[in-house]
Amino acid sequence: MLKTFFLLVVLSLFSNAFGELEQAKASEKQEVLGAFSQLKFHQRIDLSTSSPPFLKAKQVREDLEATHWLLKQNYARYHLLKESGTDWDRVFQELEKRLLSNPNPPLTHHFQQKLMKALDFTEDPFLKSDLFLQKRHYLRQVEPKAAFYSGVKLVLQQGRHRVLPNLNHPEVANHFMLNCLQKGQMMFPIIGDRVDEPRFMLGRLASFNEKPLDCLFENELGTPIRLQLPLALNQGVRNKSKKPLYRFIEGHIPYLIWYREGDDEERSTRRFMKLARQLRRSSTLVLDVRGNHSGSFKFIEKWLKELTRATWENVIVREKQSIPILLGLINRNDWDLKFSPNPLVSREMLDQHQMQLKALLSHFEENEISEKWIETKFLFKGHQDAPAWKKRLIVVANEHCGDGCQFLAALAKQEETSHLVGSLTGNFPRGFSVPLYQLPHSRILLSINHRLHLNHEGLPVLPSGYQPDYWLFPEMGIQDVLRLAGSL
Repeated sequence: MLKTFFLLVVLSLFSNAFGELEQAKASEKQEVLGAFSQLKFHQRIDLSTSSPPFLKAKQVREDLEATHWLLKQNYARYHLLKESGTDWDRVFQELEKRLLSNPNPPLTHHFQQKLMKALDFTEDPFLKSDLFLQKRHYLRQVEPKAAFYSGVKLVLQQGRHRVLPNLNHPEVANHFMLNCLQKGQMMFPIIGDRVDEPRFMLGRLASFNEKPLDCLFENELGTPIRLQLPLALNQGVRNKSKKPLYRFIEGHIPYLIWYREGDDEERSTRRFMKLARQLRRSSTLVLDVRGNHSGSFKFIEKWLKELTRATWENVIVREKQSIPILLGLINRNDWDLKFSPNPLVSREMLDQHQMQLKALLSHFEENEISEKWIETKFLFKGHQDAPAWKKRLIVVANEHCGDGCQFLAALAKQEETSHLVGSLTGNFPRGFSVPLYQLPHSRILLSINHRLHLNHEGLPVLPSGYQPDYWLFPEMGIQDVLRLAGSL
């Protein structure tokens, strides 16, 4: 549960926070319940029979209508994407056209595949689908964005990007980059030797590594050269539970690597807390939390209290609640009762959660509540005897970023004198239930995210997480980070 990890501040934000939905609650509730009843989503998920092998045209249309309705009612980012230019009607119209362009009925697992592919633009890995067909389980989800890199480094000099010499592509060393023929290339900012000469890694930020970059370069004489650049995935490592708690590298700039959650009984935990007091006088500090998926906010909060008396709040989670969402969460609880692989979640806990959801559902129905938002955030308040915060902070993170890591990454984005280094920090929050629905004909089980991750200013964070100020790629390491810290 969230209360296990967070110091909570809970605010009830009713529907007028996102528009004028507060007006005419009763009529909206009737509309929601009417549509819900018509589509039969109020029924429990049914896994007693397998999905059909293919779908008729009418079934395709109705399942697409059902999916669109479910997203509109329950997906927390639906209206944000619509306001930013997404034409949801067109998304589903074009998908229907593609699915029915073939005179043969589409196979159900092809329908599932193309449905999730059509939702890739959301970049939200919490959007998932499960299909049980002929004793096989097809799991599809929206893939988050990741960095794919070419190995070609460039330096910005007098308004042009010059290729730095490298072993992989010596033929374009010291050439100037003109452009890439397809869209989607990205200049990832990386740590350079000098602040006044920004450096970049050429690559692509995408969900899939579909094609090499096809780019044009020219030498100082203006002679062009065209080059195909294969891309590699910049994939971070997730720390194992057997890792030591931390590693400290002493020097002019302290470099602290925090690997995992600590146990109060561990001797290393006491040493870790003592280290915070030793670092009070350091003007610059590097905190490396790459791969730290288990470290909690509660644990790093104790450590920071020894370091400073500052006060911060960040990593906001805004959760939507409505009658359809509560029904979807009851479905999810039913699923967990049958299939949950988590040994720490007992049947007694799930039964108790089911009762709580049903009680909340009755409260919504009796009080005619159409929509409600709950807000949760990390709150940090340091110890009054600790010094004020006057440090330059460098936080190094990757996509395996737990609660404590997310707080530190957000802090690096929040403090003007701090920087976030590494890669995207990944989706958040993880490990919490999302509503589950079953489409009427394909019987696909659709998981829909009803939460928003917001930064300290209340603005949405992309599902792939915080983007670093400087990216790290495999050939870069601790010395590069220390060089950056020393240049600030």
